[in-house]
Amino acid sequence: MASRTVREDYYRVLEVDPSTNIEQITSSYRRLALKLHPDRNPQDNAKEAFQLLGQAYETLKDEDKRREYDLTYPSIRTPRQSSARHTSVSRQQPRPTPRSPSPISFPRSYTLEELEAIVVLQRAKNEREKQWRLKRRLFDDRNLELKSEIQNLEDGINYYKNGLAAEEAVEKAKRNDWFIGRLIHLYTKRTESEEEKESRSREKRERKLENDTRERALLSSNLALSSKTRRLEKAKQEFDDANLVDDYKIWKIEATARATELIKIVARSSTAYSKSTNHTNMSASLIEKLTADTNGESAGFLNDIVAQLWPNIQVAGSNIIKDTVEPMFKTMLPGPLATLHFTKIDLGTVPLVLSNVKVTKTPQDGIKLDLDVDWKGQCDIQLDANMMPKAGVKEVMLSGRLSILLCPLTNIIPLIGAAQVAFINPPKLKLNFTGAADVADFSLIDDAVRKVLLSIINSIVTLPNRIMVKLDSNSDYFKTYHEPHGIIRITADRAFGFAEESQSKTKKFFSKITQASPDCYVECEVGAEPSWRTTTKNNSTTPAWNETHDFVVTDFDQQIKVVLSDHDVNSDDEIGTAITTVKDILLAGGKQELGMMHKGAEVDGKIALSCQYFQFTSEDSSSLSASTHSGDGLMSGLLNVLVASAFGIKGQRETLKPSVVITWGSKHRFQTAVKTDAPGTDINNPTFDQQFRIPVTTTNMSNDSLRMAVLDGQTEIGSVDVPLTDLYNKLSLEQDFDVGGVRVRASISLRGIKSASLQDMAMR
Repeated sequence: MASRTVREDYYRVLEVDPSTNIEQITSSYRRLALKLHPDRNPQDNAKEAFQLLGQAYETLKDEDKRREYDLTYPSIRTPRQSSARHTSVSRQQPRPTPRSPSPISFPRSYTLEELEAIVVLQRAKNEREKQWRLKRRLFDDRNLELKSEIQNLEDGINYYKNGLAAEEAVEKAKRNDWFIGRLIHLYTKRTESEEEKESRSREKRERKLENDTRERALLSSNLALSSKTRRLEKAKQEFDDANLVDDYKIWKIEATARATELIKIVARSSTAYSKSTNHTNMSASLIEKLTADTNGESAGFLNDIVAQLWPNIQVAGSNIIKDTVEPMFKTMLPGPLATLHFTKIDLGTVPLVLSNVKVTKTPQDGIKLDLDVDWKGQCDIQLDANMMPKAGVKEVMLSGRLSILLCPLTNIIPLIGAAQVAFINPPKLKLNFTGAADVADFSLIDDAVRKVLLSIINSIVTLPNRIMVKLDSNSDYFKTYHEPHGIIRITADRAFGFAEESQSKTKKFFSKITQASPDCYVECEVGAEPSWRTTTKNNSTTPAWNETHDFVVTDFDQQIKVVLSDHDVNSDDEIGTAITTVKDILLAGGKQELGMMHKGAEVDGKIALSCQYFQFTSEDSSSLSASTHSGDGLMSGLLNVLVASAFGIKGQRETLKPSVVITWGSKHRFQTAVKTDAPGTDINNPTFDQQFRIPVTTTNMSNDSLRMAVLDGQTEIGSVDVPLTDLYNKLSLEQDFDVGGVRVRASISLRGIKSASLQDMAMR
């Protein structure tokens, strides 16, 4: 009978790693068999899925069949088939839901030789593991015997010593205490004969000889136990060293394959990008940039990596939440809520899922990855507070669009200087509670916890804020930093249509008891930038503001969120929310009339917005004092300060707490993180790698200079003033500043703005 042609990834079917042993395969099979049995699986393909599971188990549990399958498997998933499968999945499910952790699948870049090498190395590790377990089991058995012998010998020695001490105590009492001596004499039946004395003396010598033998045996057993322990420790070290060598070889093969796959993705993106650009001028117009929307790539191997790292992510994430969020409860929440604290944090076993990856080149010699993040965490988080019942969180749902900058690119492994991670817009967060809070998921506790969590996320990892991880310790922070694109000047024109007819349901919703018209204002946000609120137009169903405010744009996909509210004495009522993006409103010609939503449902009425877009320029500073950019909420430029590091800070390592403070005028003061001594840290020459952004207006340009100071705790070590005239002349200063004997490596750049049309603006 011809063998069945293999068409499936049996390791993925059984949710195991290719290096997994037979015990783990059997355990996974039993678990999945209960889950996928047709009696329990309501899906239409339940029978086929269960049969496939059985075929996978029958193949992988047999060593010969498994070896044959491992050699055949690389030809199963050709690039064409993998690509077709990914295309089908992305077409049917553009936003995959979170799934259980799956084993790392081999990327399409693996060759047959590489796969065979990995299989050989994994087999060697498995065999080494078996030998080590056998050796450890034999040691444990012998160790138990030795410890039992040692315990028996120690008990015998202690018994002998206790008896000897008792006899000596009696003899001493006879000699030193007349009364006790007489009592002993009276209760002694007869005088001991010489033979009896000799017998008792001989018995005493024999007991001493027996005890000496025990002590020698105890010493020998202890030496044997110590020797075996040392040999076991040496064997364990040899085992770990051998595994480390094999792990490095596997990592090297996998890293080569991953790098090859990434290079292919970048090459495809670069080809698509080059087709949309002018070959004589490597820049594109804004309209080309905004309309260059290609289909996203699958994130299969990224999800495999996340799934394998999830146990580590879970522990690290729990510690970060505990250390970061609890102090924020105390400072941000009122009353008893300020005492909220975590009694347990378990993020569960369900990892986050990445999808819809888009790769583009950046002008600053880097790679930009945009991808969707979805997490439905089955968590076990317990909260407690004074004067409040305990509450728990059983599910956390987080989703958003993530931006990852990989730059600068180098010619030295790991080829990338640093990775910068941020959400493009504030992510969506939902918590499902248990315990006393499960009947009021959107009650006081829910609002308070979500407010703190979102505030932390937005302040740390939502644009313009990024988390930076240096992959190369020698990477230059000035080459890593990406300046924002420009400024969008948004005008809230008017709102209309939400309360025009007396019989409309919206009028009934928004009218007060007196039947007066609403007192309307608009609150506007761009990404995680500080929000802006218009004035309130009283008693109007067609409010017109024509008020303008500037927002810094870091990514063209940043959302513009506009909330229309009715001001009231007690609490304001939300009328509706309208959302667009910087890209969409610019493509619409700078004007949009946006429909509104309220609590997930469409409502009557629209909000009219208009905007202008300005790009930053390092060639023209005339805008900094131009009257066309003067007014409340308007910017005429941007001042960027990058603090990379400091050198030569004197002081004791144990007590030194250096930081750098940047001050401009009376309203702008920024401070880097305060550094403390830690292993691997040069506290006398600390690295900060932080940036500060100061909006420039026509009014604050009168400030004389920018002040830079170095602090040790709260004590100022020294300071230096950088005159604005120096910036006017050069617009950029990148140097080591002498700050009271300390050298601070910093970059100060002043940027003006100029109007950018869709036709002539160069891509940033």
